Amino acid sequence: AFAGMLRIASARAAALPLRRARALSAVVDPEKIVKDIENTLEVFKSMRDNPPPPPAYTTAMIAEDAKTGTINVSQVGDIFGSHEPEQKKVLMTIAARINEIARKLKETPSNEIDWPMWEERYTSIGMGKFITEFKADALAREAALDAELQEQQAALKAEWDAEIKKVMDGPRGLTAAYEEMNSRCQRIQNETISELETMKQEAADIDSLTIASILEKNPEWKAAIEEDIANNIWDPGHIPDKIKEAALAAGQANDKEAIAA
Repeated sequence: AFAGMLRIASARAAALPLRRARALSAVVDPEKIVKDIENTLEVFKSMRDNPPPPPAYTTAMIAEDAKTGTINVSQVGDIFGSHEPEQKKVLMTIAARINEIARKLKETPSNEIDWPMWEERYTSIGMGKFITEFKADALAREAALDAELQEQQAALKAEWDAEIKKVMDGPRGLTAAYEEMNSRCQRIQNETISELETMKQEAADIDSLTIASILEKNPEWKAAIEEDIANNIWDPGHIPDKIKEAALAAGQANDKEAIAA
């Protein structure tokens, strides 16, 4: 839901210049336009003032589950939703890998030897001294190998704990990615609200506006109109290439920004 809001706000912000560039040239009912803008403003202000709650599956919970290799991979993906496919894919892959390695760290080879059985067998054939010495030597070597294994596992665990912390709290980690998306959404919403407020004011003052004052405030519109005239284009529904390309570029930039982490 949160990522969906970001996409809606991005698309709305990119589309506004296109609509605004033509709206004032075809005003039929200024009061209706003002009312429509006010309704849209209410929606965006409500979205801004009532953001969705943070994910139920918190980074603290994820970090705790990482220790036992039990991260809920699907819930990690849900944090960014279907509108953040690249971010979702990367984080789910990392979560699955953390689970795999954490489980391997817990695996300890078990090769228990039934010493009483071997002692009985060898003693029964007169080799009691041999099995006693062999057992003592084997247990000593086993203890040395266990100590070495424990040391290796401790080093690996320390390294992996540091890696988990980086994934959770690092500059490009899960927490930073979520906070960046949250900040980006708020910025786009505020920009959209500001644009809508300007549109509302212009629509309310339509009777006192002149073409000269409109073009003075929007030099890019003047350039686009001059382009239409130069190209002998008089269709009121036509969107000049300069405006269209600028708006599309802004929309693509917002899309890329929403995916980046």
